[in-house]
Amino acid sequence: MALRHYPKIMIFLAGFSFFPVFPAKAEVLDTGVIRIRVSLNPFQLEFQNQLGEVFLNGVTRDFTDPRYQGVTFSPAASTPEDPGYLYPGFAWEVRSQEESREWYGCQTSELDDSAVDDWAISCPPESPGQNGIKVRIKVLDLNIIRVEITPDSTRAVDRVSLAFNSSAEEHFFGLGERFNGVDQKGRTVYCWSEEGPVGLGLGSEVPPFPDGSQATYWPVPFFLSNRGYGILLDTGYRTNFELTSVYPDAFRLETEGPSLKFYLFYGPDPKKIISDYTRMGGGNPPLPPRWVFAPWNDAIGGEQEVRKRVETIRSNHIPSSVIWTEDWASPQGSYSVNEDFYPGLGQLIDDLHQDGFRFLTYYWPYLIEGTPEFSEGVQQQAVVKRPDGEPLIFPVMFRRVAEVDFTNPSAVYWYQSLLQRGIDLGFDGWMFDFGEYTPAAAKFSDGRSGRELHNRYPFFAQSAVRDILSREHPDGDFTFFCRSGYLGSQGQVDIAWPGDQNTSWEAADGLPSVIPAGLSLGLSGVALFGPDIGGYHSVFSANTDRELFYRWVQVGALSPIMRTHHGWPGGNWSFDTDQETLDLYREYARLHTRLFPYLYAYAARAHATGLPIMRHLFLHYPSDPEVFGLNYEYLLGEEILVAPVISAGAREQRLYLPYGTWFDFWTDRSYAGPGWVTVPAPLDRIPLLVRSGTIIPMLNPEVETLSSVEGSFIRGYSDGELYVQVYLPEATNQIAGASFELADGTSISLDGRKGGWPVLPKKIDSHRNQQTIPEEKTLPGFANSNPAWFYDRASQRLRIKVQAEKDLLTSGPIGDDQVGLVISISGVIQRSYEFSIFYPQPEVEGCAVSRPERTPAAYGWIPVILFLIIFSGSFLRYRVRKIRK
Repeated sequence: MALRHYPKIMIFLAGFSFFPVFPAKAEVLDTGVIRIRVSLNPFQLEFQNQLGEVFLNGVTRDFTDPRYQGVTFSPAASTPEDPGYLYPGFAWEVRSQEESREWYGCQTSELDDSAVDDWAISCPPESPGQNGIKVRIKVLDLNIIRVEITPDSTRAVDRVSLAFNSSAEEHFFGLGERFNGVDQKGRTVYCWSEEGPVGLGLGSEVPPFPDGSQATYWPVPFFLSNRGYGILLDTGYRTNFELTSVYPDAFRLETEGPSLKFYLFYGPDPKKIISDYTRMGGGNPPLPPRWVFAPWNDAIGGEQEVRKRVETIRSNHIPSSVIWTEDWASPQGSYSVNEDFYPGLGQLIDDLHQDGFRFLTYYWPYLIEGTPEFSEGVQQQAVVKRPDGEPLIFPVMFRRVAEVDFTNPSAVYWYQSLLQRGIDLGFDGWMFDFGEYTPAAAKFSDGRSGRELHNRYPFFAQSAVRDILSREHPDGDFTFFCRSGYLGSQGQVDIAWPGDQNTSWEAADGLPSVIPAGLSLGLSGVALFGPDIGGYHSVFSANTDRELFYRWVQVGALSPIMRTHHGWPGGNWSFDTDQETLDLYREYARLHTRLFPYLYAYAARAHATGLPIMRHLFLHYPSDPEVFGLNYEYLLGEEILVAPVISAGAREQRLYLPYGTWFDFWTDRSYAGPGWVTVPAPLDRIPLLVRSGTIIPMLNPEVETLSSVEGSFIRGYSDGELYVQVYLPEATNQIAGASFELADGTSISLDGRKGGWPVLPKKIDSHRNQQTIPEEKTLPGFANSNPAWFYDRASQRLRIKVQAEKDLLTSGPIGDDQVGLVISISGVIQRSYEFSIFYPQPEVEGCAVSRPERTPAAYGWIPVILFLIIFSGSFLRYRVRKIRK
């Protein structure tokens, strides 16, 4: 080949990567963000991004391929359904015989030209007497595609499956609450709401009952891939996900129903995917009232015990806005006041409100056999039925119950009349427990079975609760929290808690398990989360001791919701067991309450975007593969990194830091990422770091309640100034753009490029240039304000105090060796602010593994192609000049 043709060939090859050539018999639709390619023979779905890169493509129906067989379905098998079993999930697992089923599918297909607003593709039966398949593809948005796969009605079908190619680098996140870890790569995961997991031992070698580590109260058939897409299966039937667990280069989706409908979301930013998913899948999380963000304390044993608990809290100045009790009704789980325990419940609630508390109780969606409500519910035809039309009664927690049929509007209205009794007494909300027990054989008033509605039942019940609370409190001044849920629950439920953990360190169902549970829920659209501090079950483990309680308090304080629970059957360590414990609990209750402006701002963002408060690092660092396997550290919002201690006896913690400089919240020491570091973790400290270049708004440390206060002795939310922690970056020019917007719209921002007072040395010393920095100094240039700054030698922090009356709080020049800082505040101005300024130390603690943040794979080839084009053009010009000479 002549050398003069080389540049032309290189230009052609470079351009070829932008315009891929498709095989014959392929239909292509380009939304501008997603390019959908459908191969008709063999049938295959393929999705590309706007750069032409394939991010998802289906497996073809190739009978010589040992992997999954593309789009497949299975004729209905005979499956016994016993409506009376205790654990529906366990029974369901026993009767699933995957290996004995026959699977049929789609190999060739043709386009149906009769479709108007979407694509319709027909796959003929593979053999006479079998089903054909209809595939419909609809573009809902530039980056959202809906695909429906429906076998025809030749024979009844009860399972439909779809397989896609994968790679060793692909990872899968989400799928609702998962106790076994956040990244589900290499696992077979099912979505079936059930009681569990209930641990059977102190080690994870003994799997939880009934269904092992995959059991969950709150499944969601939605996952995100680090390849930049998310998939949601829209069905109430049980779904199964084999995520490279059978074949390392493929994954399979399956619904145990007659059709398969899924939504494909392309980001590639995972935060955008979650926002689009919540918008399509039931709505964004509600914004609860501010009082839910102060600590909650449980109290049981009757009115006098509740008053003693309140006295302990207030006399020790422990922040708390909520008292909640479970034993207000008799029998527990019914709808009538226990007059023996609470003879003056109405007066008790009034007194709690005056002391700055809200009062929460307990409900569930069941009717206990033998109670007046059970008899009335059966008479009103308000309960779920057996296939023969009789009321379906099954055991739950040693009681026989019927469940309310929330597909029946009259049953919903009747059940809400039971809840109205508590609202009239002054209940501000409640724990709404259970909901996972709907048997497969149940028959609902709208004709659907328990197989179809088992997963959706918690959502229906939660919708009925939100409806009546919203009617009675149109200002939104209420809350309720749940352990069970499904697709759409994130738009109904204020708060999720992860059920009844063991009082132990075990990974399967103890303290460690709640962290991946909360992170997985967050990746599934659930914004507010908080576990039982101390755990609950001590049936299979010893009671919570001091060390375990300390570590659980720390996790609770650095969760969106901080809530104590007494546990069962009793004897657990409590926040007031001794003075040392009470002091530690008060410290973390204050920390949690002080973080209210920060947490509430992120709750408002969750309401607007669907993004959670408690976040897995994948959300913000999707191109860093080191974060994929992190199960026990997380971001609280975007700026705070939390790494709880989950092992007995540990007094230091090895954790991973993403790219950037990070400050230890307790010591102000700075660390450089990305990489692994080991930080101190004494028993009274949880590893807590703050990213540099950020602003953390906090409350006055003396605030004791976030509820309205009628007693003047209680320090309330509106008292005192707003404390603002400012963590400066290493470079002055990086200060610009650092900002934080509070829930009320107030914005606090920094700018170090324009200059300003105070003029802040890069390194604060008690002596600088032989001059002592004054303890306090009035700042010039402030109209109608009284600012001052002073250096606190004890904490080595520079503090600025200002009386805010104008938006612009600082102005002035920058020195050569100084950081000029402008602090601007706009919106709803607080009475006063105190700013604490933190500086990265010159000798930053290094990381064991350190590397620059990786460039996303999607763009890695662009520089190469551009280089080839430029090089080819330059070489061509050189050859032309040489020939002319």
